[in-house]
Amino acid sequence: MGNIVAVAVGGMIGASARYVFVLAWPNPDDGFAQTTFVENVVGSFLLGLLLTLILQGWRWRWDIRPLVAVGALGSFTTFSALTEDVVRLADDGRAEVAAAYAIASVVVGLAAAGAGVLMGRTLARRVVRR
Repeated sequence: MGNIVAVAVGGMIGASARYVFVLAWPNPDDGFAQTTFVENVVGSFLLGLLLTLILQGWRWRWDIRPLVAVGALGSFTTFSALTEDVVRLADDGRAEVAAAYAIASVVVGLAAAGAGVLMGRTLARRVVRR
């Protein structure tokens, strides 16, 4: 039951952060969905960083994964928003932009996750061994 509550609380935090981000930096109506793109890339980086730190032995008093990884980052980064943006662009006759956006989201998201993993390994070597 504790994990369910952690995911729910994390989800509220991540979804609220995503909403604030969209209000502060709305996507343009006629182009690349930059806000969703940045949210997903930042979330991918943070997820790679966090999970690497956990896997490398960084310990908390309780399991932080349900709250942060699944709840907060899971609701901050959403495949559904990416899909909605791609469909909207394609429906507006901008298939090339839709395809570029979808491909860039996956490629840059994976690169960001990889950068998070590398940073996590570096931090883990410095922090965990102390």
